[in-house]
Amino acid sequence: MLMRRLTPFLCSLWLLMGWFTIAGFAQTSTKPVSSQSKPPIRQKTPPSPTAGWANLTTLKVLSRPAFEFPTLSDDSVAAALSPDGTWLAVNYQNTAIRLWNLKTGAPGLELKGHSDMILAVAFSLDGTWLASGSRDTTIKLWNLTTGKEVATLTGHPGDVSSVAFSPDGKLLASAGFGTPWRLWNLSDHQQIGLFDGHIDSIFGLTFSPDGRWVATAGRDKTVKVWDVAKRRIKATFEGHTFWVQAVAFSPDGSLLASASGDGTVRLWNLAKNKPETTLPGQGVGLVAVTFSPDGSWLAVGGGDASVRLWKIATRQSVQPPVRHTGPVRSVFFSPDGTFLITASDDQQVKCWPIEF
Repeated sequence: MLMRRLTPFLCSLWLLMGWFTIAGFAQTSTKPVSSQSKPPIRQKTPPSPTAGWANLTTLKVLSRPAFEFPTLSDDSVAAALSPDGTWLAVNYQNTAIRLWNLKTGAPGLELKGHSDMILAVAFSLDGTWLASGSRDTTIKLWNLTTGKEVATLTGHPGDVSSVAFSPDGKLLASAGFGTPWRLWNLSDHQQIGLFDGHIDSIFGLTFSPDGRWVATAGRDKTVKVWDVAKRRIKATFEGHTFWVQAVAFSPDGSLLASASGDGTVRLWNLAKNKPETTLPGQGVGLVAVTFSPDGSWLAVGGGDASVRLWKIATRQSVQPPVRHTGPVRSVFFSPDGTFLITASDDQQVKCWPIEF
């Protein structure tokens, strides 16, 4: 009810400030629709995602979110941002997924089918498909045009805690309890690869921007980069002193960031297969990391409910952290770089305006 009352005000505010891009999924037949979704806001096309970033020396995330909404999950939150920045998918009431329109604040599709807690969600690059991983040991694929489940992938021996689409949308990578991660062919929904190299469970994985590599974050304190075509390890990075919780490629694919329970973020040079730099420890475990659209800033989510922004070139945290009241599991920059979006175990998703 509160969200509905606030929506007209938020829409007017955003329109005046010109922060949001041309409408999202509801505009075309390839986008998810809902009777609850509101008409998108039409505006001028904004600059490219990296426009205005190249010469930035300061960046500020405002301490008051533009809006927030509840996830209504009893346990850890799982979230994913659509490639165009319009929709956020969040696990909802544990076994369902709710899509939220970040332009209007209105709820969209609700996807149901899992029988246990959802631990991971991911959009395809074209925004028409969603994958979800669960404690029920399955992966489900959802058609966001129809809102229907199209396939259930089985084979994991336990929790599926991470899923990622390849950039071309032809493959899906998945990982979780147990050491091997899996590769799936989405044309026939068959497993085509089993990658064994970690000596313990994998907490996170992601494809490189060109789709050649998959990076994995291990409970064994290592980061591994895999050659997808050759089905072998390209590099193993060691140095963290506790579990590695999350990994992220820079937009140009030259760097890999890893966030660990040891409180540090490490950057790895993928051309040289060697460490690039280590951002100072925060004294608290880190569970989420993402690059800014231009690759020069990092946002890091912590187990202490904080979200910190780092400038890579100076290795400096650029402002006091913004906060939730529970561990921050997901962090995203909007594609145009005007918002930082965070999801926390406090059952809240917050959208923080970025001031240049």
